[in-house]
Amino acid sequence: MRLTHQKMRTSSVVIAFSFFAAATAFAAPIPQQSAIVEVICDTRLGTGSLTSLNDGGYVVTVGHVAIDPQTHVPSAQCVVGFISDDTLEPTTYYHASVEHAVFDERLSRDYAVLKLGTKISGKGSLPTVPLMTDEFAAVGDSLTMYGFPESSKSMQAATGTVKTFRRGEVASDVPITPGYSGGPALDAHGNMIAIADRVNFVDDPKTGVRTIIDYDLGDILGLITWMDTFGYRRHDTYLTHADPARFDNAHLTYRHEESGCDYVVATPASSSLYCLLNGPYRLVFPNEAVYYSWFPDFSNVENITGVNLAEYQLIGNVSMRAGSLVKIQTDPKVYVVTDSIGTLRWVPNEDLAKTLFGTDWAKQVHDVPVEFFLNYHVADPLQ
Repeated sequence: MRLTHQKMRTSSVVIAFSFFAAATAFAAPIPQQSAIVEVICDTRLGTGSLTSLNDGGYVVTVGHVAIDPQTHVPSAQCVVGFISDDTLEPTTYYHASVEHAVFDERLSRDYAVLKLGTKISGKGSLPTVPLMTDEFAAVGDSLTMYGFPESSKSMQAATGTVKTFRRGEVASDVPITPGYSGGPALDAHGNMIAIADRVNFVDDPKTGVRTIIDYDLGDILGLITWMDTFGYRRHDTYLTHADPARFDNAHLTYRHEESGCDYVVATPASSSLYCLLNGPYRLVFPNEAVYYSWFPDFSNVENITGVNLAEYQLIGNVSMRAGSLVKIQTDPKVYVVTDSIGTLRWVPNEDLAKTLFGTDWAKQVHDVPVEFFLNYHVADPLQ
């Protein structure tokens, strides 16, 4: 049996993923709506956002629309549809090619960048202003999801609030339903804070009833981190910041994320503690320092059998919580962890360390054993 979000369940009931996510209620038009687009790649339908006018224009959507989620082969050609009137229906279409795409549920990465090509049809033209990003969302902020539902030809929207951040995802109460993968989640000012990627649900094999567990919104900070793996500040090519000065002057921007563990468990045969994820996957806590960076005590640990645990594929170690300072035992460089999948940024000097972490910053540094450093990956240094 596996653990669900609420109860233990038999192994005949499995976690599945809908590769579409959709908003269901109409909302008032917004000035940015012309930059929200319909995306069609092969037979996969989704939503995207024109986020940059560089090089003819770039559209951000999700990886499982731009690539085949089974084979991970990118679509040879996508089509992007823009609205041009108050009907909110796509009327102007452009070719688009897949610039970059990833679909890795183990790392909560489901992103794609499309490069706009030649115009196919329609009288409209590209928007003069792209959809901009907001990297500073907080718990309790309002958000609105936009997308093109399967049940309607026009764009629709639904509203809610940010509940928490966990393992690269923004958890919210927006009533997303199948249909709108890649749709932007916008803040109160119309700036993008996340992208709809998956609906998580449980199928009961006896009754056929499908129960939705929760909805995933890929965090804009995770998107930026992924884009920057293609080159220094590469995200500046593909995205447009709503407040670039604030982003550049922040030095360090990260979420106070939750661990992403549905459960923390132990078995009688081992002293190890495991983090159970959706998928089903599991991570192991490599030492007490990592565990205590996430939890104050062991009151949340549940005991299961080794047979139950084996149903979750082991995919790696839990990394230190975002905001933690770490160094490898063989290297004097000090890094700060910036997300829950172990992205590191070098803190290049003591003055910056004091500014960000206080005068006692050196006492906050944790030594990471060499054998565990492989669970981390180094991004651009802090400026």
